[in-house]
Amino acid sequence: LAGRVGANTTFDIGVDELSEQSISILGGRGGTMMGRLGFSLAAGDVLSPGDGVPDIVIAAPFTSGDVQRLRNVEAGAVFVVDGATLPAFGSVIDGIVNASAAQAWGQNRHDRMGAALAVGKIDPEASDGLSGVLVGAPTSSSNGTEMAGRV
Repeated sequence: LAGRVGANTTFDIGVDELSEQSISILGGRGGTMMGRLGFSLAAGDVLSPGDGVPDIVIAAPFTSGDVQRLRNVEAGAVFVVDGATLPAFGSVIDGIVNASAAQAWGQNRHDRMGAALAVGKIDPEASDGLSGVLVGAPTSSSNGTEMAGRV
């Protein structure tokens, strides 16, 4: 997550100067194989209505939920990080599973849940102030149709 960067700034994510202007969030630990964490990202007021702080939704669509038994290979996962609890710039969050306030895990092999994300006001009639999260699983199979996709 980068911040405090000008509109036309170019940077190399391996350079130390960037670490002073960003927060790094690293993938999984313990029994979970994170697959392409950060493949898709979105931000919005998802967790605490009206707090004025955007939360961050981060997907890892190639994540396998149970590495030991090879179940749910590339089922995908989506994590919501509470924007109000983010550490200062220059910090590293080591392990998205423990750092997230909410998680959703793909149910079936190769769903690739989280390949697409969007955050926004989904129900215009709702007065709770919360944004909804739309999550795409483009290779999910349903009703006997292989790779039909699902949102």
